[in-house]
Amino acid sequence: MNKSENIIYNNDLLFRDEDTWLKYPQYRIWHNKLWLSDTLGHRCGPGGTFVPRDNYYIVRPIVNISGYGINAEIKYITTDDYFSAPPGYFWCEFFDGDHCSFDFVKEDGLWKQVSCWQGFKNDLELYKFEKWIVSDHQLNLPPLFDTLDVQHLNVEAIGGKIIEVHLREGNYNEEGWTEIITVWEDSNHDHEKMIEKGYIFTSPEEQHAQGLKLLPKKLVGYYAK
Repeated sequence: MNKSENIIYNNDLLFRDEDTWLKYPQYRIWHNKLWLSDTLGHRCGPGGTFVPRDNYYIVRPIVNISGYGINAEIKYITTDDYFSAPPGYFWCEFFDGDHCSFDFVKEDGLWKQVSCWQGFKNDLELYKFEKWIVSDHQLNLPPLFDTLDVQHLNVEAIGGKIIEVHLREGNYNEEGWTEIITVWEDSNHDHEKMIEKGYIFTSPEEQHAQGLKLLPKKLVGYYAK
């Protein structure tokens, strides 16, 4: 028996891209970030193609089911650099602006935005977000998304430019938090002071986030309020 046949997921709340890969085989192309970027009209190409001009680009895996921006990096690439992205990776134009995570639900056949969180990250370590806050940013989904017959969508965008899509809810917030501070192994937060300020500490749910094990630095948990 294939191991994937033993994986159980909640039909009402999908936590991982691995779950949506199994539940929605007809939409697996949406896990392909090169396809998404190209379809949305971003300047991009797979490893082994030349960039249109010398500039900074984001280079990352074409498919990354584990998430967390694993192995993504910003590189300055020249037009004569054939090996700018290794096989299985792609380059894409680099976007400036706020990095936001949007959640949508489908109501009466239309996508309705229900939440937005803005992330603040370390530009040298792209996986390393330092903080997330509830935001009033709005995102209009292009007609391409009308083809998706799923209940939830989580869409990440930088400066309003969509960079990846998850066929599930992403901004779980049953507690009603408005700010989340990420605690890494090299963070220097004063725990007692954070608690005095009204934050609570919570550990990551690694059963829903196996990709955390692949990060260069350990995610210890979060302060939230």
